[in-house]
Amino acid sequence: MKFSVIVPVYNVERFLRQCVESVLNQSCGDFELILVDDGSPDNCPRICDEYALKDGRVKVIHKTNGGAGAARIAGCKTATGDFIVCLDGDDWLSPDYLEKFSAVIDEFSPDICLCGFFNAGKNGRNTPCYPVEREGFFDKNDIEKTIYPYLIEDKHSNYFSASLWAKAIKRELFVASQITVDTRIKIGEDQCVVKPCVFRAESLYVIDECLYYYRQNDESMTKSKGVFDLSVPKLIANHFEKEIDVSSFDFQAQIYRHAVHDLFNAVASQFNAKRDEKEIRRIIRQTLSDEYYKKALKESRFAFLSKGWLARKALKNKMFCLIKAYNDRR
Repeated sequence: MKFSVIVPVYNVERFLRQCVESVLNQSCGDFELILVDDGSPDNCPRICDEYALKDGRVKVIHKTNGGAGAARIAGCKTATGDFIVCLDGDDWLSPDYLEKFSAVIDEFSPDICLCGFFNAGKNGRNTPCYPVEREGFFDKNDIEKTIYPYLIEDKHSNYFSASLWAKAIKRELFVASQITVDTRIKIGEDQCVVKPCVFRAESLYVIDECLYYYRQNDESMTKSKGVFDLSVPKLIANHFEKEIDVSSFDFQAQIYRHAVHDLFNAVASQFNAKRDEKEIRRIIRQTLSDEYYKKALKESRFAFLSKGWLARKALKNKMFCLIKAYNDRR
């Protein structure tokens, strides 16, 4: 079997049928669909079981809630396809997604294949977002020369596509990276798989077409006005330091930059908390005294006036009013 499509399912009852149907109606039929019910409190578990009864290509896993990362780990343990395709439960695929990927895999045998996507807005307008990389095949030398410089984050705050969706990754490569991710990482867990996969890949292929539909769902965690865990930027940085050889290239510097950028977003989100602002500022000051964060702020270097430069300056100088204003405008 060529493809295992893994869908973490949680609280997406309104969108799940469109998501599942987009896979079952693919022009390429060489796949299995693994629906991982992550303890969803709505009717998603019933909908998943309904599809499994109707179509033998559908497998369902029911588990207690643990987040998208834990759901993907459960899914990849039962996957049998040569390549893993990740699909969010509120998104959908173009009808020829797997066919286009299959043709590239047959001709070029890349470890990773990726494409562009559509931002599917609530107004019905689908805005195309094409890959920044050139179309075509990248061997290891090409990856090192053109992608390594911004794999995690460069001085201009550019980074390689962090999402697991709109990609197909060789199963062995995917599993080796996914199973090492700390399940405490609930935001940004995709990049903890993608970046090590690209680092280890011998080749990849870029399809310069938009074949994935990413729904602008305000209910999702990454788009909600939530309060992000202040320990997660360090957890992600530590994960990169274990999974990527920091003695090669400038990856340690990139990791510090990324930690600062993530920390800024986590700090800004604290102003969404329903607590006294003095207490919020106390928590932020305590966080900024963490030795790892202090080192990242000291060692990171950004291009003047880049997003990362502004984030670092705001954190180093404890410019809480500016950080709060940024969060209020998001």
